[in-house]
Amino acid sequence: MLHEHPFLDAAVRVAIAFLLGLPVGFEQEKRTRSVGLRTYPLLSAGICGFLVTARGDSWGAIEQADVIYGVLNGIGFVGAGAIVRSPQADAASLGVAVSLWVAGAIGVGVAYGAPLISAALSLATVLVLWAPFLHRRVKRRS
Repeated sequence: MLHEHPFLDAAVRVAIAFLLGLPVGFEQEKRTRSVGLRTYPLLSAGICGFLVTARGDSWGAIEQADVIYGVLNGIGFVGAGAIVRSPQADAASLGVAVSLWVAGAIGVGVAYGAPLISAALSLATVLVLWAPFLHRRVKRRS
């Protein structure tokens, strides 16, 4: 159905990527208050948009791989900036950088027709971001 309408298909994919990036952004916003609710969903949706465009009829596998490589390289620079910008460059800033990569993977998964993998990535990331809170809570009770 959606394949008959390429614009609608692309819009739905980008919207799904945006929605799957929201929980990660929400958790990061609560934890770090730096990069969060706006950044993660926009990153997921933007990467999905780049890759949906790259999947066009005239793009071959090599060109698509080049786009993925360029986008993931760019996320690496953004993540490095998050680490360097942090005053103490600690595990929290590394967590921001890694979760930016995951947000990118969410967008890639949705763009290439694997929204369930992207949803699993989103859920797993939120659970990992909750892990320190859960660990402290369990430790207090024991």
